[in-house]
Amino acid sequence: MKRQEWYQINHPEEIDSPALLIFKDRVASNIQKMIGITGNAERLVPHVKTHKMGEIVKMQITAGIQQFKCATIAEAEMLAVAGAKNILLAYQLTGPKTSRYIALIKKYPEVHFASLIDNMESATILNNIASQEGIIAEVFIDVDSGMHRTGIAVDDTLVKLYIQLQSLKNIKPKGLHIYDGHINNENFELRKKQCEAEFKEVNKRVKEITDAGYPVPKLIVGGSPT
Repeated sequence: MKRQEWYQINHPEEIDSPALLIFKDRVASNIQKMIGITGNAERLVPHVKTHKMGEIVKMQITAGIQQFKCATIAEAEMLAVAGAKNILLAYQLTGPKTSRYIALIKKYPEVHFASLIDNMESATILNNIASQEGIIAEVFIDVDSGMHRTGIAVDDTLVKLYIQLQSLKNIKPKGLHIYDGHINNENFELRKKQCEAEFKEVNKRVKEITDAGYPVPKLIVGGSPT
C-alpha cells in the first residue's frame, strides 16, 4: 500500500475552495524548533506577518512565547484578542495611524504595546497625542545596523536620541530594535562573523547609554538567519 505523504489530505473534494489548510502538527514542530534554537521561549519575539492567525499565536503562547512583533494595527489587535500581553508594532507611526494606535492601547489596557521611533519629530507627535489621551506610549528606537532600509545609524546620534526621548513625559523608551535582514550568507560561520562584527557597534552604544546613567536598554534584534 502506497504511503500517504504528510501534505496529502483525505476527501479533498469536500473542501471549499479557495481555502487555507493548516497542518497543526507541523506548526507545533516548527514552534518547538524555534524555541530549541534560542534555548528559551522567553527570548523569542516572533513576527506574526508570516501567518496573521490568532490560532497560531495561541499555540505559541501555550508553548511559552510571551512577546510578539507585528506590521499593522490589524495584526496588533489580532494579537491582543489572541491573548498576547507584549506586542511590538514594528514600524514608526505617522498620520492617522498614530491615533488608531493610541485607541488600540486604550482598548486593551492589560496589554503592553510598543512602537518604533527613529527621530525626535515623530516621537514628539506621538508624545503629544499620548498626552492628550492621558497614556504613556512605550517605544523602541529603530536602529539601522547595515540594512539601510529604516532606522537611525549606529553612531552617537543614536545615543543622543535615546537621551532626548527622556524629556518627553508621555514617551517611555524601552530599548533598541535592530533587524539585520541583510545578513543572510548561507555559510553559517561567515554569517556569524558578520553579525558579531556589526553588533560590536551596537554594544558600544548600549554601553554609552548605561554610562550616561540609564538602565540597560532591552534589545529586540535579529532576523531568521541571525
